[in-house]
Amino acid sequence: MSEPVLSIRGVRKYFSERRRLFGATPPPIQAVQNINLDLYSGDSLGVVGESGCGKSTLARTIVGITPPTSGEIVYRGTDIASLKGRERREIYKHIQFVFQDPTSSLNPRKTVRQILTAPMIELLGLHQHEAEHRAQALMDKVNMRPEFLDRHPHEFSGGQAQRIGIARALATNPEVLILDEPVSALDVSIQAQILQLLKSLKSDLGLTYLFISHDLAVVDNLCDRVAVMYLGSVMEEGSVNRIFENPRHPYTNVLLASIPHPDQHQTTSIRLSGDLPNPADPPPGCPFQPRCYRATAQCAQSKPQLTDYGSGHKAACFYADNPEPPPSQPLEPAAVGDTAEVLG
Repeated sequence: MSEPVLSIRGVRKYFSERRRLFGATPPPIQAVQNINLDLYSGDSLGVVGESGCGKSTLARTIVGITPPTSGEIVYRGTDIASLKGRERREIYKHIQFVFQDPTSSLNPRKTVRQILTAPMIELLGLHQHEAEHRAQALMDKVNMRPEFLDRHPHEFSGGQAQRIGIARALATNPEVLILDEPVSALDVSIQAQILQLLKSLKSDLGLTYLFISHDLAVVDNLCDRVAVMYLGSVMEEGSVNRIFENPRHPYTNVLLASIPHPDQHQTTSIRLSGDLPNPADPPPGCPFQPRCYRATAQCAQSKPQLTDYGSGHKAACFYADNPEPPPSQPLEPAAVGDTAEVLG
């Protein structure tokens, strides 16, 4: 396999809580823990997991919105996490971000024309006339009428605003797009349109995607590979086909069992006991063991390493070589608490 376009090596992101007036300083929130991922040219890697598992923090760390606590983010041989100023801007024109909320991510005081031309002028050094000509071409590329260039973001629907957000991300001719749940705030019918647009753009422009989502069905529709995150760690990684057909981690099994199937008259929702553990005080051993239906004493004592079981299919579970599907409802995990749905 060729060298990766983007490599994430040992990335951690901890957030320090504000020190209390009296008492000890609270422990840091361990949002992302020792993530290692590779993104190849033309690849589409989905990162999935429950809300609060660290996937959006990982995305924001990659594009420099928040710096990593430790680790490397390497784009074509350059550790971009250590860059500053002009060097940083030069690299990040190749890696762009599409936000979850399309409306709030666009400056309400600026027209679409200003939103699209600003990065071209700032990062590509285009003259105003050149930038405006390219802005019209981008509007056509995302299926928006050129006359919309002089409107403001509040004048558009959510789906239209997201198309503009995608056009803005494409303004600098990037190679990699980091997409943070770009369809989760949209109606189902509009989601399908945006996903089809992203497929077309990937094919036409040769883009590489890192796609953040809580919805495995969406990932199945768009992505080639998937990494499953839980409490800041990658639990399983591999091709979409392998993971959907032969999941090796209990958490992945539960996520897949939670996908509604249109051919079923009645959907049984698999539930886990308790909530996602506190990232400031993660459980010992495997982070999933307090809620896992296969947990043993070994799981509570030591943390399994992400191991390759062939063809790039990796899992961090002591029993990944002998996977078992979740039992039928009610699900009885190792630790009993209040029930909470896996997918909201």
